[in-house]
Amino acid sequence: MYAPAGTPQPMKLHTARAAAFAAALAIMVFTWSWPDTSHAATPRDKLPTATVKYTDLDLSTDAGVAALYLRIQAAARQVCPGEHSLILSDVVESESCQAVAVARAIAAFNSPRLAMLHAAHSPRG
Repeated sequence: MYAPAGTPQPMKLHTARAAAFAAALAIMVFTWSWPDTSHAATPRDKLPTATVKYTDLDLSTDAGVAALYLRIQAAARQVCPGEHSLILSDVVESESCQAVAVARAIAAFNSPRLAMLHAAHSPRG
């Protein structure tokens, strides 16, 4: 259950890791190719990003880690549009982009609990 906005939540994070993650976490994705090949690749500093905030979550709990995972997935959907397109190639590109974005965010966070949750939700190949 979430508390109303503005209500302080207990945080049980390692301060150094939390500060580094809060400052550094942005989901960066590779630019996917467009049907029109005249488009140049987007420079690395102009890749779409989304900041994922988590200071209101208690990441020592399964519920807190699950909420963070949902936020990361939502951010990936923001920066990787096209999943509801009627053009199949756009859907495939969006899904691939989202998978890369989520994987990068999980790796950047460096949390075994978050990594295990992601592995449990990832398709097996």
